[in-house]
Amino acid sequence: FLNASLPSDLAQAIYGALRQLHPQTCLAVRSSAPGEDSAQRSFAGLHESITNVRSEESVIRAVKTVWASLWSDAALLYRRELALDPIRSRMAVIVQEMIPAKTAGVVFGRDPRNQSADKEIVEAVPGACSNLVDGILEPDRWILQRSSGLVLEWVAGKRNSEQHDLPLLTDSALQTLHDR
Repeated sequence: FLNASLPSDLAQAIYGALRQLHPQTCLAVRSSAPGEDSAQRSFAGLHESITNVRSEESVIRAVKTVWASLWSDAALLYRRELALDPIRSRMAVIVQEMIPAKTAGVVFGRDPRNQSADKEIVEAVPGACSNLVDGILEPDRWILQRSSGLVLEWVAGKRNSEQHDLPLLTDSALQTLHDR
């Protein structure tokens, strides 16, 4: 996958789209596979995401890397555990502009450990979300009542091995996330 050339019509479509952007635009190249995440399974972290990509050739390399991750040992093993046929696996690749973030995170609309509970989980770290998903920083974590958005619990994350006593997100921001 990594050594093969992309079909020329696909490469030209990518180049054409990239030329519509400012040359200094910072991009993220990410996976999006049908059935990747559902109530029964989560592929979070199994497929590659490449961030801070700038040049056209770097985008092409990143697209191939993300596609190749569909066949990584970890992804194939996980599919086997779920009894999914790897031959039927498909993946789209998203190329999107990166927006610099003061704070980033993940929202679980249902508690992934107990889907029937009236809870949702919000996790946030300072800076890019890769600090969270790559395990670089321990996130601040909120448990919200799913039916009302009421904050039930907040646990401060550790940053640079230090516990912090001020939450990264305001009550207003949490309510906005809950409402969406």
